Amino acid sequence: MGGIKSIMSTVDDRTQKQLEEDIRLLKGIRSRGQIPLITERPPENAPPLANVQGDVLHRFPKSYERFLFFRIKDPTLFRVALKNFKPTSSQDVKDTILQIAKVKDEAKRAEKPADRVKLKQYLIGFSRTGLYVLNIQGKTGDERFDKYCMRDNRVFLGDQGRWDKLFDKSNYNEKEGSVHDIENPDALHGVIAIATDNKEDCDEATEDVKKIFGESWAIPDDGIVDGNVRPDPIRHHEHFGYKDGISQPAVRGIEYPLPGQIQVDPGVIVMGYDGDPVPNRPEWCKDGTMMVFRKLEQSVLLFDKYTNDNGPRWKEFFPGGKEAADRLNPPLTNAEGAELFGARFVGRWKSGAPLPLAPIRDDRELGDDPKRNNNFDYTVRDVAGVSSLTPSDYYCPFTAHSRKTVPRNLDPYISRRYLESGAIVRAAIPYGPEVTDEERQAWKPPPAESNEKKRGLLFNCYASHLDSGFVRQTTGYGNNDFFPITGLTPVKHGQDPIIGGPPPTDSSGEERGASLEKKPTHVFKTGDQVDIKLQVPGDTLNRYRVNGHIEVQPLTQVDPPGADNPFFVTSRGGEYFFVPSIPTLKSWASSQ
Repeated sequence: MGGIKSIMSTVDDRTQKQLEEDIRLLKGIRSRGQIPLITERPPENAPPLANVQGDVLHRFPKSYERFLFFRIKDPTLFRVALKNFKPTSSQDVKDTILQIAKVKDEAKRAEKPADRVKLKQYLIGFSRTGLYVLNIQGKTGDERFDKYCMRDNRVFLGDQGRWDKLFDKSNYNEKEGSVHDIENPDALHGVIAIATDNKEDCDEATEDVKKIFGESWAIPDDGIVDGNVRPDPIRHHEHFGYKDGISQPAVRGIEYPLPGQIQVDPGVIVMGYDGDPVPNRPEWCKDGTMMVFRKLEQSVLLFDKYTNDNGPRWKEFFPGGKEAADRLNPPLTNAEGAELFGARFVGRWKSGAPLPLAPIRDDRELGDDPKRNNNFDYTVRDVAGVSSLTPSDYYCPFTAHSRKTVPRNLDPYISRRYLESGAIVRAAIPYGPEVTDEERQAWKPPPAESNEKKRGLLFNCYASHLDSGFVRQTTGYGNNDFFPITGLTPVKHGQDPIIGGPPPTDSSGEERGASLEKKPTHVFKTGDQVDIKLQVPGDTLNRYRVNGHIEVQPLTQVDPPGADNPFFVTSRGGEYFFVPSIPTLKSWASSQ
């Protein structure tokens, strides 16, 4: 018995040492924003990592990603093929992250560059129409997903972009939904995401997947959509230049929270656990999630021009106004003013440093420090005349992208629990080429026809419930002029300048005359977005803007920087998908 105890003690010691070593290694990759929690035993009331597809919780480590959008031709053959498809699990991703951390640690000790870890990771999701094609008839409990495809919701989402043909399906139905139309030749049935370290491995993995599904499916001509990270040292930045993926939530019991990081219950992201707003889902939904994909085109050169044009006006948007700006020594250069103007659009500097902690100039060390770059809220405590008890935009505008989409400390008007329930896991990747000097020199701004190359962001996110996550962030936060709520009386702040609902493409901002005694010069219909300005006969000094209330604007008044609220992101379409658990996929594959 003593010998057995000794062996058990040795095993326990080894296990403990390995746990401690894993924890040490993961400290070296804290910049990922989502750090797997290392524990002796699986946490209670949390999804088993082996059941959840890999990109959902810890996100695929990747340099290259390909989305294969498909339509099912033969459901029986597809189910047979599904037996041979091996999706990557969240446990696999956790193991891969530890492997990457180990390789980086060894390279650091040897004082040499780290080798790249070979990656081939897979995820599969299905549209509601695709589930019907496979004869999966039960409802997921997500009322929006069970009724609508994204094309049905285009107007509802405030999406005025010109969609790519891949997503712009015919016979959509904004009122009743169109997911039951399994005969629609334009409907997408599913998507497979392949994440690797380079294009060559992605090409190889793509051929493997095509061989598995063979004649059971069809990929449209435009159904392969590729993305890739940007080159070092801007690897983790999107095309506007801002570090991306910083404000990820940490899932309780699954991930280690960094200082200041928003924590959420597992059911906010994965179905069937605390935080899931749908109490009684079918068993096949457990450990699954909803995925939203959107292709977002970015007008980088126009964005750069806009920020540069407003840079010299920095004293007009400086915290505290012109009087405070006049005291700044040294003053901002025009280039620094442009950087500040852009940071006030995004809520962070290009380095990732948040405005509340670096309100005047960028702080690259802060932006690179995962222990500090999320450890903040929007409370203003050091300015006379600004209350620390109420929301303030002294340092960071209420409309800033990160403040709109990841709201913090809106007490007492919105509970923190409600804000947590709206979290999503973002897993986006850029697409398109880098801007070259030649392209920048040849580019001409509007009204000239744009000759900018196509580039942007392949946005995809995960949450257990569309309306609580993506839809709330889009319509309730980003497109909502009155969010965040900052008092008992609604105050209009404006839309998110990055993802807000822009006006229809090619619409005009021209002022049109209107008379209460004559027929209107333009007939409006339901769904139109309007911005009405009135000129009153006899009043030569003012115009009157109708925006829920009258605002008198002297004709001599110069609008402040950003008041025109331009948009530099154009939606090219997308779709909603259900990402099943790995056990559910196996059960579907074995069903005949």
